[in-house]
Amino acid sequence: MTMVNGSAAEQVANLLERADGRNDNGERVSSGVYLYTIDTGDFSATRKMLIRK
Repeated sequence: MTMVNGSAAEQVANLLERADGRNDNGERVSSGVYLYTIDTGDFSATRKMLIRK
């Protein structure tokens, strides 16, 4: 998922709303550890997300 515009809070809200275990094509992803990055221009953070089925 790639987000370009919006505040950091909007980007996080969108990420959490979409955190349903599906990729951008709507397909279910496998269980595992995934990395995600939040980049707002003056701030960048990469974290782990665990998806369990």
